Amino acid sequence: MSGSSEISDVVSQLHRQEWGRLLAALIGDVGDIELAEDALQDAFAKALETWSRTGTPGSTTSWLYRVARNRAIDLVRRQENFNRKTSELKARAAALAEELKREDEHVIEDR
Repeated sequence: MSGSSEISDVVSQLHRQEWGRLLAALIGDVGDIELAEDALQDAFAKALETWSRTGTPGSTTSWLYRVARNRAIDLVRRQENFNRKTSELKARAAALAEELKREDEHVIEDR
């Protein structure tokens, strides 16, 4: 296991040397610059956390790429799930509003 300062130095060096190449590869895979940047940022943060416990993997660049790509997939799935649930809730709200409107038309006012 490596020291925290050592790991921080390794991650900083990788960030300087590999960020551009990793980002370009991710953008090519996911087709979205912002998503690729967010996922890669998360991968570097995960590297600091994980490598402090387990040490650096044999291929640090491959590890970063794999973690970033998996994170991008997770983010896309989360957004798709959010969009699906939002659509379902909007449809339910519209149906309820229509039902309430029909009920109001049948109400006889007290005089």
